[in-house]
Amino acid sequence: MRLRLRRNRVTKKRELVLRPRKVMTLNMAQVRWLEEAQAGLLLPLCYEASCNATTRTLAYDVDGYMSLKRFVRSHGLSAGMLLGMAADVERVVSLCVRSGHSYLSVLFDERYVFVGTGARLHFAFLPLNGLRPESKNSPLSILGCLGDARRLRLDSPNATDLCERLAEFVLGEQGIFSPNDLRDFLRVAREGDCMADDAMGSVAPADSMRIERERMRRARLPNASLVLRSLRHGFTYPLEANRLETVGRGRECTVSLDGMARISRKHASVCVGERKVVLTDLGSTNGTYVDGCRLEPSKGYEIELGQTFLLADEPFCVAGKVGK
Repeated sequence: MRLRLRRNRVTKKRELVLRPRKVMTLNMAQVRWLEEAQAGLLLPLCYEASCNATTRTLAYDVDGYMSLKRFVRSHGLSAGMLLGMAADVERVVSLCVRSGHSYLSVLFDERYVFVGTGARLHFAFLPLNGLRPESKNSPLSILGCLGDARRLRLDSPNATDLCERLAEFVLGEQGIFSPNDLRDFLRVAREGDCMADDAMGSVAPADSMRIERERMRRARLPNASLVLRSLRHGFTYPLEANRLETVGRGRECTVSLDGMARISRKHASVCVGERKVVLTDLGSTNGTYVDGCRLEPSKGYEIELGQTFLLADEPFCVAGKVGK
């Protein structure tokens, strides 16, 4: 199997091009799944260049993206960015498992995992029969990259601490990846508040008024039982029990996400009950996603504490303690 990056002569866009071995055949069920997938995690499969099995070529559109290998060496990484990337690994694995496809068909090589807007990871899924599982092509390879402090530009002590935790997690798995173990690790990392005040420093200076407003919100957190947390930016918003909290860019929302352009003015609602948290999409333009699946508008979906969900392309979770 040959992989290379090239610029398409016709479209002038950068592409990741794959030429399979002769023993590999195209899995049409997986191709259709890729065409229908709305998760935003998987790179779009551009074309099948030839019907001849010996010359078949597959291409993924990576225009505007940067490889993870290059990104981590050229950008300062906060704890929030590291945790968000690790969460993207868990999300793509969960997406494959829920859809009945092997996550070993995902290309986890750091040279061919790409970083887009908001330091979000994008993966190539190889819709091929005859793939041979390789130990180096594992989610642990990406987590190991994020846990290698010698190769990263970390911008705070909190980021360094999380990097060390990731390295310990990878060593503890001893080469055998467990999705459940990663999910537990992410939950503990979030509850440990590893994205503290340093995450605030990654926001542009022009947003100083917004930062001050968020600091005022954070000051009220000790009196709040639960919070809505932005995993990209580290902001937290207090949630009141037994109250329907509306989330969106509009000022009329109880949780106002000013500055996040892809989120609708009235995007979703979060309702905290005595024993559960219910997330509902309010007919948003870019959707609300849980485990890679877009929620049906106006239909409540029960989520767990610490479980990642997307409002458009922004990852959030509800953190805290639920009363018994």
